[in-house]
Amino acid sequence: MKTLLSCGFASTLLATVPMAQAQTTPDQLTGDWTVVTLVTDTADGRIEPFGPTPLGYVSFGPGGHFSAQFMRPDIPKVAANNRLKASTEENVAIAQGSISFFGRWTLVDAESGEVGLRVLGSSYPNWIGSDQKRFIKVAGDSMTLINPTSPAAGKSMVTLTRVR
Repeated sequence: MKTLLSCGFASTLLATVPMAQAQTTPDQLTGDWTVVTLVTDTADGRIEPFGPTPLGYVSFGPGGHFSAQFMRPDIPKVAANNRLKASTEENVAIAQGSISFFGRWTLVDAESGEVGLRVLGSSYPNWIGSDQKRFIKVAGDSMTLINPTSPAAGKSMVTLTRVR
């Protein structure tokens, strides 16, 4: 009985002691990730800028390069079958339904998961040449990525899974 009480007390004590926050490491980030969900909290409420089933990949290379692509799965095809001859409506749907960008990444703070991005190119031109931050947590093959300053005028949260 004494052993059982000791074990119970130890379990209760361990449950109440704050655990050290898991740190993010470059090795955890490195690799290819596919998008599971992407939501943005805006002043008008929560939106899914790429729909309920977004498509996309994020890649963090071991040499410090990254690329990211997000898009709606329902972007209309270009009727002319020539991207240079898309109608105005088709171009608007394409531009609003997708984003891609690439550049260099660095782990700034392992404890908070802050990652610095130097955007070298983007389909959203306002990002070209900018330094941005993301907050990333990795647990096994799952990643949560927070963009505190989304181009959709809000804070975005992306969940991803590692590509195997």
